[in-house]
Amino acid sequence: MNSPKILFLQVRKDAMKEQEYNCVINKSGLRPEELHSFDIFERLITPEDLEGYDGMFIGGSGEFCVSQNQIPTQENAIMNIIKEARNRSLPTIGFCYGAQIMTKALGGEVELDVERKEVGTYEVHKTDVAENDPLFRDISKTFKAQQGHKDHITR
Repeated sequence: MNSPKILFLQVRKDAMKEQEYNCVINKSGLRPEELHSFDIFERLITPEDLEGYDGMFIGGSGEFCVSQNQIPTQENAIMNIIKEARNRSLPTIGFCYGAQIMTKALGGEVELDVERKEVGTYEVHKTDVAENDPLFRDISKTFKAQQGHKDHITR
């Protein structure tokens, strides 16, 4: 099997951009040549940017909330690329902000809920569906994950 080629759409202007990339490399088992960072603030992503990729990750954002539409130009480009990835059946995973923008792009709802904000280390529980998923079946049933968000997916 050929090496996978994964597009990593990053939505960060802060110093955590490199740290986020390195964490994905360290935890995913991918090599740096297999994970290609795309900075949405350097250039808007287009459907042509998906060519040749086997999957896409959409990263977190320490600065922006999907519910607040703080970066409308970039968010529109990201939502369009999410829809295009879905049309192409391109496997896509969103981390935090990435999951929230995917929800919004695909017709769900994301709401600001400061009362329920989560910042720190939290225990995550794998769902029954993940047991048979090729990407998630080998991870532990529960694991610790860093979280930092005020937005919540409500539908």
